[in-house]
Amino acid sequence: MIPNLCQNSTSEDINIKLASLTTLGYICEELYPEDLNNNLKNNIILALTNNISNEGPIEPTKLAIKALLYSVPYTRPNFQVEAERNFIMEKVFAACKSTDQEV
Repeated sequence: MIPNLCQNSTSEDINIKLASLTTLGYICEELYPEDLNNNLKNNIILALTNNISNEGPIEPTKLAIKALLYSVPYTRPNFQVEAERNFIMEKVFAACKSTDQEV
């Protein structure tokens, strides 16, 4: 299910994208990091960070940021690699430039 949700987070259909990001957020909120292998955790982090953007509709960014908050326990391996840590933080800092209060 998780690989499908990650794939669907790139959908051109905004409703599929939003539903996938929402579901990934719930998964991050409810599952412990040890419940998933590193590949699944990495796919989730990539799906979330790739949906953080100041271009296009703001809803995917809002959902990705919210889910990213719950995914912090999953990001430990990513934060141990400088390039991955920088990529994640670059996306977060870019989102902070949004004028939308929810972001």
